[in-house]
This record gives sequence, C-alpha cells and structure tokens, in this order.
Amino acid sequence: MKKIYISLLVSCSLFTTATHAQTTLTVRATKDASLYGCAPCGYNVQNFGSDVDVSAIAWTNGGIPSNSRGLFAFDLSAIPENAIITDAKLSLYHNPTSGNGGHSTMSGSNACIIQRVTQNWNEDSVTWDTQPTTTDTNEVLLAESSSATDDYLNMDVKNLIIDMLNNPTQSFGMMLRLQDENAFRKLVFASSDYANSNSHPKLEITYLTYNLEVGTIASPVCAGQTISLAYTTSTNFNNGNQFVAQLSDSLGDFANAIQLDTVTATGNGTFQCTIPSNIQTGIGYRIRALATNPSVTGSASNPFVIGAKPVITAMVGDTAVRTNNAYLYAVTSRPGSTFVWSFINGSGTSTTNSIAITWTTIGQTKLGVLETSVLGCKSDTFFKDIQITDPVGLEKVNGGGVSITVFPNPGNGLFAVQGLQEQAIIRDMIGNETFRIEKDGVLDLTAFPSGVYFIQSGLMIQKIVKY
Repeated sequence: MKKIYISLLVSCSLFTTATHAQTTLTVRATKDASLYGCAPCGYNVQNFGSDVDVSAIAWTNGGIPSNSRGLFAFDLSAIPENAIITDAKLSLYHNPTSGNGGHSTMSGSNACIIQRVTQNWNEDSVTWDTQPTTTDTNEVLLAESSSATDDYLNMDVKNLIIDMLNNPTQSFGMMLRLQDENAFRKLVFASSDYANSNSHPKLEITYLTYNLEVGTIASPVCAGQTISLAYTTSTNFNNGNQFVAQLSDSLGDFANAIQLDTVTATGNGTFQCTIPSNIQTGIGYRIRALATNPSVTGSASNPFVIGAKPVITAMVGDTAVRTNNAYLYAVTSRPGSTFVWSFINGSGTSTTNSIAITWTTIGQTKLGVLETSVLGCKSDTFFKDIQITDPVGLEKVNGGGVSITVFPNPGNGLFAVQGLQEQAIIRDMIGNETFRIEKDGVLDLTAFPSGVYFIQSGLMIQKIVKY
C-alpha cells in the first residue's frame, strides 16, 4: 500500500496536546454517507448512511451510468472561539474490504475535489436526490492515485476549516467527488462504519489560543468621561498589531459597536476610553478589545451603567436688571438633579433649578449654572449675560419724614394709596412710566402683569409688588 501525503487542517476533541500555547486536536468523522446516482437502479432515492465506504465513483451498473459521491462530517465544537488555526490536516484511508474495489484510473484521472457542505443533512436519510449544497470556496484538490490502495494522508484543509468555523450556520461537513465524473474512474476510502476505527476519516487541527480580556468597569460612567481600562492577553501578538477598544449598545450588543481607542502593541496595555458625550443613559453597556494581527475578538467586560450628560439649553430670567432688587432665574428641572449657581455682584443661594438673586453692584456680569444628575454626571456650565444698572432713585429712601402708604403690599392688583402730596406716577421695574393717578384712593393694577412697580409723588417713592 502506498501512502500519499498532502498537507491539511481539521478540528476535533478526542485527544489534545499543548506546547507553547499551541494545541492540536485529533478527531474522527462523526457521520458519513455514500450517495449513489443510478436512477434506473433506484439507488438515487436510497440511503446509504451505513456504507463502509466514502467514495467518489464514475462507473456503470449493467451498462447504466452509476456514479457516487461521499459525505463526511466532524465535530468542531472543541475549538475555542478565539482560536487561531495554524494547521489542519485531513487523512482518508483505503478500504481493503470494499465491495467497490480499490482506486481506479481505468479511463482517466481519478483526481477528486473536497468541498464544504453548506446545507444540513441526515446520515440516515440523505440520498443522491436530496444531497446537500456545497461551495467551491477554498475547495481542496486531491491528486489522482498511483495505486489501487493509496492512503491520502495529511491533506491541507486549513482554509476549508477556517471557513467552517467562521460560517457555522453554513458548514455541515465535506463532500468528496470526482473532478471528472465520466466513467470509468474512482477513489474509494473507508468510512466511519468500517470495522477498523484507525482507518476512519481523521482530522488534526493545530491552533493558538489568544485570551484577550479587559478589566472590570465600575458604574456609573458618565457620557463624555474618559476612563483608563487595562487589557490583558495570554499570548503576545505579532508586530504591527493594534488593539481596539469597542463600546456596545445599552443591551451589550456589539453589532454597531463604537470605537473608543486604538493602541499599537503586541502585549498587555491600557486603553484611554472616552465615552461619547451624546450617548444615552443605559445599564447594560460593555467594552471589549479586538486585535488585528492576528484577528481576535476578546471577551466583553462586565455590564456597566452609563449616565447621559445633562444639557442645559436655556435659562429663564431678566438680563437687564437694577440694583437692590430681587430677580428670579430658572432652568429645566430633572428628577434627582442638583444645581450649582455661580455669579458675582449679587447675593442669593440655591441648589435647586431656580434662584432668587438681588443684584448689588452696577456693571456687566455673568450668571452661571451647572447641573449634576442623579448618577453624578455633570453638565457644562450654562452662562447668561447680566447688565446691572442704577434704579434711577426709584428705591432711594424718601426724605422729609413723609412717605406714601400702600396697602396691602404685596397684593393681587387692588391697592389702597395714602400720603400723596401731588399727582403720582406709576413706573414699571426699569423706571418706565405706566400711568398716573391724581390723589389718594384705590390703585388698580389688575390689568397689568405681576411684578414690581413704583409709585412716585414728588420726591417720595414707594415700591409695590403685584403677585
């Protein structure tokens, strides 16, 4: 018996050996079947899942064309998700007891093709007429035999196995068929139903495992915040490798991952991850690391909370003000938020979304407010320009020991006025004349907006507050 040696790749879990972070798995076929296509014979609708052969035949049966193809599959589930396949070998063995005889090149080359099967099949029911689909991507070519009893050893199927691992929903083993299916030629190998298990189809896969992980992330993290995140790997990567940090969505899904940082390195290091400032609050975010040389997807971090950055877009309140008067300012309130107000040339305190400020010094100034959310995330400080002017004597102390009496004050719009010495002028907050009254009596401000007004009679001034 002559042995034909070709290089090849496979995955499996019957036994393993590991050296320098490299692991080799060896496995035998877990299922196989022969497909016979002689329609007049009825073979095309018969199942041959227990056939002792895995064969590729172009022959005749009583003068009727009768071809066959072989299906076989291996269990690749023992290959870790982040394994890098470095070698894969497939070995097929001559079946000395086959009813189909040995290999033959009677009418020409019996060179064959091994292709990836892309459709599921059942060993106990598949037939020629129901044979699964295949793809020629990374197909493996088998040279013609040199004798009837050749073993085909160590055929290189590395790329074929990589395709299987990368496309598990479209990978269901391999198909063996002749390149030329015109009679008379054949390759006949032992199946997993052959008595000698040492001759069953065999796969050997060698791979490296790269365990790429990131550290624990404490919650909450705020939008716009930069965090230092360590990553570790069990094996150094190749020169020129880049580690990439990716952020998932709030459900931990990386389908539309956001790239946070890139580090060029071969081993352990630290990412500087800046969370996008416009991201929304969520409790299930994760970060993972990727590597480029070789390509490896690391495991995801623990789920963590991201808090959205509060955004202040407007502040209500007067910008043109007078000294010694109180003014109310407010921004939008959110549950659990606290606020820090900052200003000069005035007095007032508050940790809520509103504040009353009495401006004390004439000039140009700024009023600022910063919001801290319930998760501890801070907004940018929002500023409003304030122009402070003198109240033109409207609030100055009356002289001569005579004063104007207004009751009730504050009031809802109707005020009793006494002490007028002459015609009185009613002014608004910034000193503009609103209307005049001639004598003591009832002052009716019900038609005017709520706010601060002044009644001036000669040198006498009195402030009136309408609510």
